[in-house]
Order: sequence, then C-alpha cells, then structure tokens
Amino acid sequence: MSGKTDFRFNRGSLALNFVATLGHRKGQPVERIPRAPDLDRWVAAASLGKQTAATIAEYRTAIVLREAIYAVGLAIVEGRRPARSDIELINAAAAARRPTTALDPETLEVQRISRTPVRAALAEIAEDAIALFGGVDRKRLLCCKHPECGALILNNARGRARQWCSMETCGNRAKVAAFRERQGALFARKQRLAR
Repeated sequence: MSGKTDFRFNRGSLALNFVATLGHRKGQPVERIPRAPDLDRWVAAASLGKQTAATIAEYRTAIVLREAIYAVGLAIVEGRRPARSDIELINAAAAARRPTTALDPETLEVQRISRTPVRAALAEIAEDAIALFGGVDRKRLLCCKHPECGALILNNARGRARQWCSMETCGNRAKVAAFRERQGALFARKQRLAR
C-alpha cells in the first residue's frame, strides 16, 4: 500500500511517526514506505527536507533504524531492557552530520542544506528517539490496544489513558467490534427468550 495520504503523524513524536511507516504490526503488516522514493515522500511530509533522493543503502538504513526505534520503544512499554545493539544503532544514526539552515533568496523560506539530506533526516529522527526514550516522556509511552495494531504512541490525554493510536482507525474498529458483540449477545438473548 502506497499513496499520498497513507502516512501517520499522530503518534506524539517524530520518531514514533517514523515508526508508524509500518502499520498493523501485530496483524497483516502494511509497509507505507516500500521503496526509496516513498521514504523521500515521508521525509518531505515530515518537514525534514523537500528534495531528497534516498539511495537504496539509505533506504535500508532507514528501515533498520525504524525497527531499532520500535524495538527499544516496545521494550520500554513492556518493562524489558532494550537490546544494546538497537540503542547503539540509534546513537550512531543521531551522530550523523546534521544539516544547516539557510534562507532561500527567492522565497525567503528557511531551508535545510546538507550533503546527505536523507542521513540528516534520519539523524533528526534518531535524536528525537533518544530524547523520548531518555526523558520524562518515556513514562507516557504506550502501545495501541487494538490487537492487530501494536503502534507505539505517547499518551497526551488528560484523565483517562489513551488507548488507540487513532480514534479514526483503531479506536473506531474497537468500538464497532464492541457494538457488534453487544448486538450479538442481545440477539442471542432474544432467541433464548423466544423459545
């Protein structure tokens, strides 16, 4: 599945939004960046660079980074110690050369300039993951409750804890399933009473 509107930017952080480029992790996985040009589209949509041209090597590096971020986040949510190799991979990505900013003389817009714009975008994602996993927000990290999803999200809700990555997708599916279950139980009860 690949389309212009298939990216998720509602997970609560840049790193978690990047992790969301693989959806339905516990069901039928949906790869939202199946090729290098799709990574370029995501980088642009995330405002990390307008004109990137990811190489196959950079694309593979991005996928490995994404999975390392997910593995560390899931370990934290589950109360396990993350694998040292995943943490080292995130640290190495963050250490990549950062872009500088410049003012475009034609549009007066701020733009990012880097010799390796994809690696610079990955460095920014990795830095966000480090800040998330090493900071106070780590306590607000949770996993979507939908049995097929498994998305990592930040709980920004006041009062009740956030349960789903999105009310429009997983939250709606859960509510529809609960409604159908209630309707089925009501129907079964009526059938028993009619006998």
